[in-house]
Amino acid sequence: MQRESQFGSWLKERRKALDLTQAELASQVGCAVVTVKKIETAVQRPSKQMAERIALVLAIPPAEQAAFVAFARGVSETPPGLLPPGTEADSPHHLPSPPTAFVGRSRELDQLEQLLDDPACRLVTLVGSGGMGKTRLALEAAHRYSDRFLHGAHFVSLEPVSSPDSLLFAVGSVLEFSFDGQQAPIDQLTNLLHDKTLLILLDSFEHLLDAAPLIGELLHGAPRLKLLITSRERLNLQGEWALPIVGMDYPQGNDQNHVETYSAIQLFVQAARRAQPGFSLNSDAPAVLRICQLVEGMPLAIELAAPWVRLLTCLRIAERLEANLDFLSSSTRSVPERHRSLRAVFDYSWSLLSSAEQTALARLSVFRNGFDLEAAEVVGEASLQLIAGLADKSLLRGDGAGRYALHELLRQYASEQLARQAFASDHRAQAIDYLTQAAERAVAHRQAAALLGQAIAIAEEVGHLALLGQLHYMRGRALLKVSMWIEARPDLEAVLRLTEDGDPDRRVETLLELSDVSFFLHDLVGQRQYTEEALLIAETAMRSDLAVAAMTKQGLVETNDGKLKAAVSIYERAIALGGKAHYDLGRTLYWQGRYAEALPHLRQAVELAQDDEIAQIWPLEDLGLVLVATGQYAEAVAVYNKARQLSQEHQIWPALARSVANLGGLHLEVFDFVGSEALAEEARELARSADFVLAEVSAGLDLLFNFARRRQPERIEKLLPEVAAAVEKAGGSHGWLWKLRFAQAQAELALARHEWGEALRLADTAIQYSQDRSRVKYEVLGLKTRGQALVALGRIHEAAADLRNALALARFTGDPALFLQVAAVLLAVEDDDPLAVEARTTVQRINAALPNDEMRLIFQVTELVQQLTM
Repeated sequence: MQRESQFGSWLKERRKALDLTQAELASQVGCAVVTVKKIETAVQRPSKQMAERIALVLAIPPAEQAAFVAFARGVSETPPGLLPPGTEADSPHHLPSPPTAFVGRSRELDQLEQLLDDPACRLVTLVGSGGMGKTRLALEAAHRYSDRFLHGAHFVSLEPVSSPDSLLFAVGSVLEFSFDGQQAPIDQLTNLLHDKTLLILLDSFEHLLDAAPLIGELLHGAPRLKLLITSRERLNLQGEWALPIVGMDYPQGNDQNHVETYSAIQLFVQAARRAQPGFSLNSDAPAVLRICQLVEGMPLAIELAAPWVRLLTCLRIAERLEANLDFLSSSTRSVPERHRSLRAVFDYSWSLLSSAEQTALARLSVFRNGFDLEAAEVVGEASLQLIAGLADKSLLRGDGAGRYALHELLRQYASEQLARQAFASDHRAQAIDYLTQAAERAVAHRQAAALLGQAIAIAEEVGHLALLGQLHYMRGRALLKVSMWIEARPDLEAVLRLTEDGDPDRRVETLLELSDVSFFLHDLVGQRQYTEEALLIAETAMRSDLAVAAMTKQGLVETNDGKLKAAVSIYERAIALGGKAHYDLGRTLYWQGRYAEALPHLRQAVELAQDDEIAQIWPLEDLGLVLVATGQYAEAVAVYNKARQLSQEHQIWPALARSVANLGGLHLEVFDFVGSEALAEEARELARSADFVLAEVSAGLDLLFNFARRRQPERIEKLLPEVAAAVEKAGGSHGWLWKLRFAQAQAELALARHEWGEALRLADTAIQYSQDRSRVKYEVLGLKTRGQALVALGRIHEAAADLRNALALARFTGDPALFLQVAAVLLAVEDDDPLAVEARTTVQRINAALPNDEMRLIFQVTELVQQLTM
């Protein structure tokens, strides 16, 4: 019974391993379920015929079926070559044990598990450039999943193998098989493997690609064999599943939150701790992040860099790495010679290339941030077939959209090879010409900036200073077009360094652009300094045209500083001298509440920019503000929509955020609180994505007004500190305006909370701010709020005086919605029939001017409107 019990338990485990129920096995064998149960519990032995049918269902190889039947019948204890699950394999595993713990690559391991479990997949090639950790990943997969292969998993290093014929003998040696001279080696090996279920890992195949047909024959002759191959180039065999292996995960930006969760960082820490026990990220996190970014997550580079922590800080390691490729080397004896330095890795890859491939790769190294096929053909003189070949060899990475790039460290190596070529200087000049012309043809300014960035990098390598100034100038202007102020500033500063004093046009223009950049980066001091320097250069050169341009920017400085009257005077003088300061004058007049005067200037500003869609966006947005203030709501919506459309088309994300915020402000003005809230939230999200705090603070303030006017102070608790922080951050760009609006919003909030004394105090602050800056709209709102607080305190006479003053100022501006807000409060305090008639007429005017029926319906049912029309 012992033999029967052994077979029964084996059959039960084997059935479960094949995911078969007793019923399914019985059905396929052609017996009753109870018979299977009796066999598995050693109550019954199968007949010879039944054992043969079981062998077929269990896919026992033909050569082993007789031994299997003997085992089933109790004649022998175990069939040759086949073992019950959980017992030691007939063929031992031949897998080296790596000396270090495995890190990361969970996604790749999951993919490998699926492929190795897939019966349709028998050849998997891990493809990647040298140093990407292909061998380590393949070994980890083989160790983890070896129990799925009855006859084991075996590792064959191909590094010492020099010819296709030697490949077969290397495999045979690992399998402890001796070839004889009677048959071809391939036939002997396939005969050996024909009935075996095993995994063979062939490591470093790239130099044996001529042996790829032997792999096909081996798979054909051994149907249960699976091959896992590592190579720098795919084998291009039918049935090959290629899995690209690139660098390990690392943070892409400067965010240091949770950096320890990235596998590249984990690998660095592990390697550093082997060299210096106790090493931790702590203050070194930024430098470690930089190292991983510099090597683009390449495992070998990380392993070579990390041990230097025993002598250098991580910051110094990063600096050395940026300066010298040869810094990444090791004397560790257990590491293969060609992996002891990155140069050795690249030397080996280079040696496998044809002369044409070497030349093409060297030429393509001028592109730091990738290239498309046109650039490859024109600058690299590389055909599509050549590019495909380099990609197959893992030396180029394609993004699937027609662009290619070299790993940065490989690019540096290839650039060194280029420097050794006689044509290097002419080639770099050709590359600069191509990139400059491509930038001029580019439709998108971001694309142009990227192309010019590459041209600048090449020009810096060759030290072409005169050309550098022009390239920085072109790139800076392209970045300004799409409101990328932080990115544009270094280019504009470079233009100043590289421009001679004898070129006042370029210097003044650049200084004034830097002044604009300083505004958007909230640097009022810098804005003033750049403007004053530009004006001095213009006056010294006796150039009235340049002086007028500088004068206009001087007006912007005064506007930013809250000195609106002085700014208006400067703008008017600049226009009188032939300048085109209409946009700036119109915006400043708007702030002063002089809407009728502002309107023609802003219309003219839009007209002046009609040939430049991007230049139109900002004047359009301010024109919309004036149209709203004068009750021309339908045209305002059309103007904002056009600004939104142009911002989206040209990817001017700060301008898009402002357009949405302004549209939300329109809805707030006509009491569509729900619509305004949705638009303000959208604007805040857009502004944060674009890092444009001016739109974020504007939309945030509108939300405060919204909730206060809806008497929902509880919704403001979380919002208030966020808006306060934004107001503080925007302090260098119209800081006076944000503080003024914030004070008024807080006053209205205190009113909504019935905190009458606080409302009085804050309203006084808002009124004083407004009067100091000639900001009439907020003087009106401050007086209205103070009047409402005085009414609540029973001080009716004082309240009425404030409200009548507010009403007079509102009439001065011509803003119908502003007038309506004040009139409603005053009519609740005292009877005034003429005012009531005027208010009802204003309601009708606003209603007729709204752009659609939906907004009209919302307006008509508003509490304030209902109060006035009852």
